[in-house]
Amino acid sequence: MSPIDTRRAAFGTGNRQIRLEDQVRAGPVTSYAQQAGYQSVTHTVFDAEHIGDNRLVGSAPIPPLLEDEHIAADFALLGEALRRASPDIAARTRLVAPAVAHFLRMARNPADAAAAFHDIIDGGRANFGSGTASFVFLPVNNAGTGAGGTHWSLLFVDLRGRQPVAYHYDSLGTLNSAIAKGLAARLGARLDGVRMAQQDNSYDCGVFVVDATRALAARLADGERPGSQPLHLDTLVADRQALLDRLTAPSNARVEVASSSRSRERFRER
Repeated sequence: MSPIDTRRAAFGTGNRQIRLEDQVRAGPVTSYAQQAGYQSVTHTVFDAEHIGDNRLVGSAPIPPLLEDEHIAADFALLGEALRRASPDIAARTRLVAPAVAHFLRMARNPADAAAAFHDIIDGGRANFGSGTASFVFLPVNNAGTGAGGTHWSLLFVDLRGRQPVAYHYDSLGTLNSAIAKGLAARLGARLDGVRMAQQDNSYDCGVFVVDATRALAARLADGERPGSQPLHLDTLVADRQALLDRLTAPSNARVEVASSSRSRERFRER
């Protein structure tokens, strides 16, 4: 297996059972608005080693529509894998908790959102090391101020240029486009178009979000960067079973990097 294949495989595996401490867990999507306002930005970047023991994620089959804790748990595993496989990229990457992403979008005072985002960029909890972020991943949900959401998408922000550039990956066409545009504007980012694979059911949006994040992280680790051409994901294949396998892996499991074809991100270069 080549070094690139090894890195890609690492992003598809998890080797510990995930439990989320209450202060990190935002709760189900239906409680987004109530929970998001007081989530600490210090929990922006997840590291499985530091996650507590108060809630088991994955003890039962994951629901059709992923909840906050499922995305947060998989981000924790991805962060752990990224730190092992590509420490430099890990130090420059932020995986933002769903509740914090929601706070950035819904904060009544835009200045509060801007301050929180700058804290994220400057290191936040800094589990991956010190340094300023170059890349930020934000799960976007269409929850409002008084009702739960029904759709997830992903906003990927490239901070390397004079003006940040955001790319919105939505597996249901333009459903979250207005929300993503508003969030990008709050973050001072220009929103550019990107191609994204489309779901063929009404519930796999969250799986597309975590798999898109993994695919993009693998490409960053391989040296690819968005630039004159964005990192399209129109051939991405979402794998719900692989997500379930990651979230239910026993804490003492020793998952070999090349043990499963599911451990590879399923995209091809165009």
